[in-house]
Amino acid sequence: MESDVDDMMFSASTILSHWIYRHHGVNVTMPSYEWCYDAATGVTTETAAASLKAIHGWDIRDRLSELQMPVLVVSGDRDRSVPLETPVFQKQTIRNSQLCIIPGCAHIPHLENPDMFNMALKEFLTTPFPTANP
Repeated sequence: MESDVDDMMFSASTILSHWIYRHHGVNVTMPSYEWCYDAATGVTTETAAASLKAIHGWDIRDRLSELQMPVLVVSGDRDRSVPLETPVFQKQTIRNSQLCIIPGCAHIPHLENPDMFNMALKEFLTTPFPTANP
């Protein structure tokens, strides 16, 4: 992993190509694309590699079933960083969870389609969940 990370080239366009679903090269409907591009422009190869190294090996899948509170799992259907199997697994593993797959979005659906994300979040926050039996 370390040598793979060290050999990767990071640029704003490389980062965004994985985080944002691009239709014909650019997600022109995403109002925050420029903000994301500017933020990604500030990422150096060293900081991107350090971030990847920091999360390498961090795996808490075996502890997800311990979560007691309601959880909303949100993913884009075109995420190339996290396969769709991951949020499905999270939904199946976390008690009191809901799964929201936002169509036409990649890794940052809250920015790619904020209206749909906010609608899902509002529904989640206003839906009563059954209390667990003691």
